[in-house]
Amino acid sequence: SKLVKLRRFEKFTLKQSMRKIKLSRYHLLSDQYSLLKHKVLEHWIFWFFSSIVVPLVQANFYVTEAEHEKQDIFYYRKPMWENIISKFATFLRDQGYQELNVASVKKIIWNRSFGFSKVRLCPKGKGVRMLANLKASAKLPVNPPLQSKGLRKVGVGRNVKCYNYKSVNEVLKDLHLVLKHIVVNEPESLGSSVFDYNDAYKRLLPFLSLLQSGFSVKPGVFIIVSDVEKAFDSVDQDKLLSVLDDLNLEEEYFLSKVVQVVCTKKSLRIPQNWTLVSKENAPDSANARSCLPTGSLHGILVKQQASRFFSRLQRGFRAYNCDMNKKKFGMNFQINTIPDLRSDRLYVVEDGTSFLRWSGLFINCSTLEIQADYTRYLNFPLSSTLTVGWLNKPGRDLKVKLCGYLRPKCHPIFYDSNINSAAVVRLNIYQAFLLCAMKFHCYISDLSSICRFSTKFYADALGKSLRYMKKLIKRRMFSFKTGLDCRPILELGKGEIEWLGLTAYIRVLKRKQSRYKELLRVLDSKLMALGKQEGTLSVLQEATDDKRSSILWKIKY
Repeated sequence: SKLVKLRRFEKFTLKQSMRKIKLSRYHLLSDQYSLLKHKVLEHWIFWFFSSIVVPLVQANFYVTEAEHEKQDIFYYRKPMWENIISKFATFLRDQGYQELNVASVKKIIWNRSFGFSKVRLCPKGKGVRMLANLKASAKLPVNPPLQSKGLRKVGVGRNVKCYNYKSVNEVLKDLHLVLKHIVVNEPESLGSSVFDYNDAYKRLLPFLSLLQSGFSVKPGVFIIVSDVEKAFDSVDQDKLLSVLDDLNLEEEYFLSKVVQVVCTKKSLRIPQNWTLVSKENAPDSANARSCLPTGSLHGILVKQQASRFFSRLQRGFRAYNCDMNKKKFGMNFQINTIPDLRSDRLYVVEDGTSFLRWSGLFINCSTLEIQADYTRYLNFPLSSTLTVGWLNKPGRDLKVKLCGYLRPKCHPIFYDSNINSAAVVRLNIYQAFLLCAMKFHCYISDLSSICRFSTKFYADALGKSLRYMKKLIKRRMFSFKTGLDCRPILELGKGEIEWLGLTAYIRVLKRKQSRYKELLRVLDSKLMALGKQEGTLSVLQEATDDKRSSILWKIKY
């Protein structure tokens, strides 16, 4: 059962397979040759799993992850999976796809530097999703064997002569660098498009500064969240490429590869980077392609204008063959013509505050303050999002994992006082530690079947996470370059991050206190040593109010 319960990227060791086998019960293994016989038993168990158990599973089941279940692994019986593939192949043909013969494929890829991508199907809530592996190189047999029609797994034998093609990502890497160069030098060419938290932060900061300084009374903001339906399948690619006609493209670009060797305490680290210098001495000309971001957020100051804009989105953009997903609209206002519009984008916490969900962020419908969106953890056990490291040094891996859980929540967009109030800044820190504490419990619960650690080790691991969070927030806040007149402002008192982190760990672990009595005593003593934080106690109490974090307390851990 341990083998089939593994999550993605987890490994099943020989030590795990022999756990709870008491050799003393077997007289055959308890004589003077017991050590040798123990080795023989290990080899036999390894053979049993590798030659019988695993082949049996492979022969009868298709093993895959599912889009809606994070790291959990699912086993589909082969006939059932073939039925799913057959239905999906029919769906593709209905959508205009057609199967090509070998001659047609060769004709398409003969005159280009990359071949094709391997595709696999990943189950989702309703149906399956195609996932293309753009990182892998491709091989096309010179004389492929005849096969029946339909979707199938393509394999190439060792002794078969093949055409070799570079991966799509490898071939398009230079063109991608050219596009990034254009984005940096001509940001206005992208309009309001954003690609990550950094871009969203740079767009939001001046907008909020305008609201705070440009109006005597802060106006209401009407927000619309939308999503393009099947953007990469339906949007007219030729129309997208025409966007490049308005860009100032040079005929040639010169790429320079930079390698930096960093000496650390234990090893040499070699990060690599590419830079775009100029067009002189360029080896090749570059053609660029455009892509379409599928999620959009629009903030408007006039309700009538917002209503008209929403109506325009509903109609779609026929010139681009672009339609919006009607089920994924989200708004912080009512439209008279559509009074009963419902969306899962709008979420209300227990204290009555309304938020719009967008790209992993919670946007306050009234103040535009930013919090992290934790709703994606609500529909399944938190343990299904983890990958537990059993091998080598599990204790060291645990400490690394705790820091990794906190890293995505250390972006300046959560802690800048230009955007968020003092209470929300501290609330974001507190919620990040709440989730980390829940993952900590799930992780060591799974790890306990193999090894256990002392209370001192757990306290040290949690203490390291506190120091890591504090250091990373400060480094990112002070080093972030907005390209604007205003800079990020971090207003946190001494010891506040530690106070919030310890409070979060204590509240989560108290719900499982029978397992953590000694650890809770250590954490309580550390919290008392920090003092009462007199200057900001009221703000800290507001940030740690359970009603403001009601969404996290609904997570199953």
